[in-house]
Amino acid sequence: LEVRYDRVFRRLSVLAENRAREGHLALPPGEPLDLRIFLDGSVVEIYANGRACVTERIYRPRPGNIDISLIAAGGRPRLESLEMWEMQPISPDRLTT
Repeated sequence: LEVRYDRVFRRLSVLAENRAREGHLALPPGEPLDLRIFLDGSVVEIYANGRACVTERIYRPRPGNIDISLIAAGGRPRLESLEMWEMQPISPDRLTT
């Protein structure tokens, strides 16, 4: 799963399993990119700056922990904060190990 933002084309993209979903997001100069990413089972929702949302289905090859990487290209990006919470499953048959 990759989440990308292109300031030139004003596009928020989610790439998963050879598919891409895109949403329009124009950020004025100096406005930071604020992402809120929710992963619930096979659904990932990405909300950006309270103005754009992209949703995609993903299927992990194995249950369990998820590896997360943050990669930025060009400019002088910096991560200001990162918060993560674990959601409880809706039912016992949704448990992952």
